[in-house]
Amino acid sequence: QNQKLYGPKTEASWGSGYVLGNKNVKPQEDKWPNYRLSKDEKTLLAWVNQRTVQIDMRTDAKLNKITTIAKEAFTPAYALTSIIISESVTSIGSSAFSELPFLETVTIPSSLKKVPRGLFNQCIRLSAVNLSEGIEEIDGFAFSDLSLAKVTIPKTTKKIGEAAFTNNEKLIALKLQEGLVNIGSMAFSNCKELPYLEIPASVKTIGRDAFADCENVTVLVLHGKGLPRWSPEVLDDFSN
Repeated sequence: QNQKLYGPKTEASWGSGYVLGNKNVKPQEDKWPNYRLSKDEKTLLAWVNQRTVQIDMRTDAKLNKITTIAKEAFTPAYALTSIIISESVTSIGSSAFSELPFLETVTIPSSLKKVPRGLFNQCIRLSAVNLSEGIEEIDGFAFSDLSLAKVTIPKTTKKIGEAAFTNNEKLIALKLQEGLVNIGSMAFSNCKELPYLEIPASVKTIGRDAFADCENVTVLVLHGKGLPRWSPEVLDDFSN
């Protein structure tokens, strides 16, 4: 009747009550920070706001200047669906974004020369990754157990580590470009839907089981005049 909410009751009374629907009351601002930086503000140590849905580091004055993202820095960022990493970042610790259940899209800048181990491991909904020219190495398990549909490896990339893209069972298009030298063991294993594969002439070594269980590959193109160093049982992986 009075549009007031009373309680909790004390020994003295029910109190004066809280007015409901008072438009003059300003909502409280979130006093908690989104992230934590090092003292020199060059390293992003941790993302502490678990409610953050989208991050574009280029739009934040401080994040646009950091050079390093620490190991496992984003593993608490539960609600995160997309992230664009700023061009100032040159180093990222291992597993910085691993096991984020709702992450879907990622943009990695050309300033990052090496994609670290397990960077997006087991981000099961991650379906789109933009890899910029300038990346020279992709370390092991960096993009394993995801939902990637298409992957284009930059021309600048020379090495793909062990199991880097393993268990991407929805992968239907893979572009390996001239300049790639080494493909690690199990790098693309269990990419069951991949129908077509081209190996650039620049590739010198292909690790054991690099394409194991890629059972739907019907066309395999080797551009080199000679075969790359490849374990002898590799063709068994291509049953079709």
